[in-house]
Amino acid sequence: MGPNNIVLGWTPDGKYVIYRSRSKSFNDFKGELFLAPLDGGMSKQIPLAT
Repeated sequence: MGPNNIVLGWTPDGKYVIYRSRSKSFNDFKGELFLAPLDGGMSKQIPLAT
């Protein structure tokens, strides 16, 4: 078990932080990716194929 949110990097334009969140699951192997704008505002989930 580790932290629920982990920063993975930034978008090439430097406007967003990419992070993984396990907010909906406590399983270490499951998580969702999000974009957080550096200038503030709500995060957006990155849609991934399953």
